[in-house]
Amino acid sequence: MSSFRNRMAASLLHRSSNSTLRSLPTPSTNSNMVDFLSNDYLGMSTLSLPQTINDRHANISRTHGSTGSRLLSGNTPSHISLESLISTLHTSSPGNALLFNSGYAANLGAFGCIPRDGDGVVMDEECHNSMFTGYKLSRARGGGGEVRTFKHNCRDGLGEAVRREGGEGRASVVVGLESYYSMSGEAADLRGLMEEGVKAGEEAGVEVGFIVDEAHGTGTFTGRSPLTEVVEEGGGMREHVLCGVQTFGKSVGCHGGAVVDYNGGENGSSVVEYLVNYARPLVYSTSLPPGECERVFGCLEYLNSPPGEERRERLRGNVAYFRDVMGGAKLGEGVRVKGGADGPIQAIMTSGAELSVRLAEWVREGGYDVMAIRAPTVKEGEERIRIVVHEFNTREEILGLTRRVEAFWD
Repeated sequence: MSSFRNRMAASLLHRSSNSTLRSLPTPSTNSNMVDFLSNDYLGMSTLSLPQTINDRHANISRTHGSTGSRLLSGNTPSHISLESLISTLHTSSPGNALLFNSGYAANLGAFGCIPRDGDGVVMDEECHNSMFTGYKLSRARGGGGEVRTFKHNCRDGLGEAVRREGGEGRASVVVGLESYYSMSGEAADLRGLMEEGVKAGEEAGVEVGFIVDEAHGTGTFTGRSPLTEVVEEGGGMREHVLCGVQTFGKSVGCHGGAVVDYNGGENGSSVVEYLVNYARPLVYSTSLPPGECERVFGCLEYLNSPPGEERRERLRGNVAYFRDVMGGAKLGEGVRVKGGADGPIQAIMTSGAELSVRLAEWVREGGYDVMAIRAPTVKEGEERIRIVVHEFNTREEILGLTRRVEAFWD
């Protein structure tokens, strides 16, 4: 066994030597640590739901565990009710949503079985690891193909990638996008990218279908998601969407995920039915506990009510304030602030693993919870401090964070 352990030790030593070694953070016992780290953008994880919502879902299930996979004993009324709500929110009709245990598992399921032998697969270079990993499980790899990536959020890059796939004899191409990217904090121009991909496909004689990961977009900008808004605007994009992937561990403040089929049942096809038969993370996993389904149901109802919109409005105000004060901060040479104007994910780009670690430690010592993001999570040279602005952060906390970051270079 020593050879196995020696290999592992050597790999860990290599990461330690270049400041990329990961370790589990110590849970904070300091209640005064200000949260600029979690993905709980709207503070939903600690929300006490209104009594009307609690009453509606009380005692639906007294089972703590789901007791089996969805295909065995784990398909409960709580699962079916939540899927119906998700489907109705995003497609205006039931039967078009399928729950998974997490957004990661949903991406493994979708990318692991929708691309088939001979399909081309194209992804934005900053797509989540779960999308690339899902593809590695797919039958598309049996055709000798590899994922073709394109420059982040670049329409021309996407079009060129699709045309190249067509030039290699592909009859169809699956395109992976995210609606809101977790590391850069940049929203995708979904309509523009999809239009470019479809146009390039027509020029190359290939059919193009999109799978859009909405882990960080679900509930963040509207009560639903960016992809749903694009699909409902019309313009012919719906027919090109294979599915969207929702996640409940960010703005919804819960756990779990779902795949949404915006074209369910058309031409006798159903992505939901297909995934029930072929998605291994669904078929071979114990399902979400019923109680978690009930909590997600209540949170989704809340996020699609006036109080949910009030939370999003507070978040937008805090993001604008952060960008104003941090944008005027005096930072070190070559250090800059990056992130979308409307979204909670912001970043201080440090371009160096050691500097990012030292800066994060300095900020945390000042009472502000942040983390350094290093390779291989991001590319070498694009290291950063990831800062998450929440609806519950105060202006004083945001200003204090800015002053603490500035003080690092004093």
